[in-house]
Amino acid sequence: MGKRNQKKAVALILVLGITFSLLNGTVTSAKKSKAKKVTTYKCSGVILADGVKYKISQIAKDLKGGYWTDQGSVYYSLSKLIKNKKVKWTSSDKNLKVKGTSFTAKKPGTYKLTGKAKKEKYKLTLKVVSNKPKADLSKVTYLEIRDGGDGSSVTIKDPDAVRNFCAMVGAADYTFDYKRAQKGHKVGWNYGVKFFAADGEEQYSITNAIPEYYYITSKYGEIHAYTAQLFNQKKEAQKIAK
Repeated sequence: MGKRNQKKAVALILVLGITFSLLNGTVTSAKKSKAKKVTTYKCSGVILADGVKYKISQIAKDLKGGYWTDQGSVYYSLSKLIKNKKVKWTSSDKNLKVKGTSFTAKKPGTYKLTGKAKKEKYKLTLKVVSNKPKADLSKVTYLEIRDGGDGSSVTIKDPDAVRNFCAMVGAADYTFDYKRAQKGHKVGWNYGVKFFAADGEEQYSITNAIPEYYYITSKYGEIHAYTAQLFNQKKEAQKIAK
């Protein structure tokens, strides 16, 4: 009887030991899993220019709206999310130079900027465009001007008119405007112009005298006036021809 009880006791100790070990492993695993839990916030994107140094604090202040996480979306400015937190910002792209709390993109492209805090991560998508774009209009032979009001369009093939228009646009000092980029695209427009090569391939386009809504130029009034002049002259000629 003594030996049988002794064997039972040893078996019980082994079972209890294995059970305790498994339970302890489960608790330890849960603690590790909890410790590694990081909430990631993803921003939809922001438009910036190349060659310009941006402070992350300013970008964070202007980035307002929805951020996607694995738990759903939140609606705050990024500056509120990172307030009083020690965030380290990095990028794996060599063309995006991050230094402390500021960054500069060397050339146009789409970049990822990542910020890491203790239990949070912030992923920003940066659309970087040319700060001072220049168009190659050397192959342009005709234009198409569309009225933003009624949608009607005219085609300009007169060599002198096309040459003058291309020279005017080519000489324009287009510059990226950060504030316009943050405000977003406006729906309304007066005239849109497309530039075509002889084979019908589109070479360039402008709307309201600028290539994209986030650019400005001191030649805006001059380009707009010439666009309206060409459009109205062509419309009048079409009426007379009828």
